[in-house]
Amino acid sequence: MQEKQRAFLVRTAYWAVWAVLLWLGVRYLLRWLLPFLLALALAAAVEPVIAWCRRRMGLKRGFTAAVVTIAVTGAILALAAVIVWQLIRQAAELLGQLPGLLAGLPGMTEDLRQRLEDFCAACPQGLRSWLEEVPALLGTLAAGAAQRASGACITAAAALAAA
Repeated sequence: MQEKQRAFLVRTAYWAVWAVLLWLGVRYLLRWLLPFLLALALAAAVEPVIAWCRRRMGLKRGFTAAVVTIAVTGAILALAAVIVWQLIRQAAELLGQLPGLLAGLPGMTEDLRQRLEDFCAACPQGLRSWLEEVPALLGTLAAGAAQRASGACITAAAALAAA
């Protein structure tokens, strides 16, 4: 029995050391190694395409690799441009809808207050008093957050318009 326990403890310590090393690697080394890991993944992903082009078209490896790399880079940049365009479009739509959304905020907090009152009708007194304070606190926090968010959106829109 002692030998099984000892083997279990050694195995557990072994895997714990590996877990700590993995965590340290992810925590401290990943930010430095990420560009190289991404480049390695990209190279591994385009290698079958390069080999196929060499077999089918008889092109040299360097030329084929350059053409495929340029095509993949162009596709990544096009995807990034589409994402940025959609982000700008949706931010502009949100800015257009923001006054209506902010106007409905007091009604939403009143609806939340009514739901909480209905919910805690049978609650103990301590929980009831805490829940009665929550809507006012949420209303104050939401109004402040909406004010900061709208200010940031307007600043960002002005910066984009100036650029």
